[in-house]
Amino acid sequence: MLEWIKDNLVVCIVGVVLVLIVIVLIVLLLIRSKRKEPKTYIKDGVRYTTDNKLYEGNNANVTVHEKDYILAKGTTYKVGKKADLLPGIYTLLLSNESSNIVKVRVGLVRDFTHNSQIALADGQEITPVSDSIILR
Repeated sequence: MLEWIKDNLVVCIVGVVLVLIVIVLIVLLLIRSKRKEPKTYIKDGVRYTTDNKLYEGNNANVTVHEKDYILAKGTTYKVGKKADLLPGIYTLLLSNESSNIVKVRVGLVRDFTHNSQIALADGQEITPVSDSIILR
């Protein structure tokens, strides 16, 4: 047995390395599959979301995800296929926990609360007036 291992040492080492590579790849795939991202997709230049989970227990789900948009107070953003935001229906989340409403200009200035739905069409402009907001 030892003589066979000595004769085939290179083959044994390559086999062990391949097994280790497969194990590392499996672990990386498992870690990647456990990441939670909002389910958004783009169809014909319009952004759609299927993730409407906005509360986890009694706490608001305002963790910024990769595909969320953070709109700064006083900055105007354009909506369009080649603009700042894609047209679609967004969920407006308040970035400031101490306030209950936020004033946002979409044509006219309106009050929005946390977890409000807002539809943005191609060519519109949106400006957070009183505080920064998150669009999901």
